[in-house]
Amino acid sequence: MREAIVDPVRNDTNDFEPIEEVIVDVEPTSEGVYEAQPVQVGSVAPQYQKYVPANAPVANPAKGLATAALICGICSVVFPLLPILSLFSAPVGIAAIILGVRARKRTPEGFSTGMATAAIVTGVLGIFAFIALVALSAYLVSQPEFMELYNELLGTNF
Repeated sequence: MREAIVDPVRNDTNDFEPIEEVIVDVEPTSEGVYEAQPVQVGSVAPQYQKYVPANAPVANPAKGLATAALICGICSVVFPLLPILSLFSAPVGIAAIILGVRARKRTPEGFSTGMATAAIVTGVLGIFAFIALVALSAYLVSQPEFMELYNELLGTNF
């Protein structure tokens, strides 16, 4: 006994059309069970398997922490150059150092710790820049010539 088995698939007009037609011989086995044996294959659509590489890259779990630390570190270096934000340079630098150290500790073996190291370095530079700014300000305020110029420019008397 021969039967045709059709595998339908939707086409662009949302109608079903056969993409594969297999003609099979249906023969009963010794146990009385019918098994289909392929005889002829019509137009067969290619079968694709999903490709999963054996060495798929794994994301660094501490990358977000290292990124936040680096942003804090860069801000701690830039803040002393801005008048009002210079007050926040030291706390942001300390945050960069803390986050950078935590990111280095959480980074697994085999992953780069460069971003966390850069965050620590920029955090330290930001703290040094803050200390230098405070020392320069204290020195300039103690100089009478600077204070005279300051009072003359602003029209105040400190």
